[in-house]
Amino acid sequence: METILRQLYQYTFDTPPDTLSRLSPAGSNRIYYRLTKDTHSCVGVIGTSLTENRAFLYIARHFA
Repeated sequence: METILRQLYQYTFDTPPDTLSRLSPAGSNRIYYRLTKDTHSCVGVIGTSLTENRAFLYIARHFA
């Protein structure tokens, strides 16, 4: 799964991340990672529940 996040980061930012660090769990089946390159940082999420993934995306779009 981490490979998918690395590929998505490279596709989005046109460069591979320098680091990928797993973050503390947050009470769901989602796994969060921090991906960094130089001074740029973002959070990647992997979820195994389709229902939770849809809810997560809905909330993320709402707050964006």
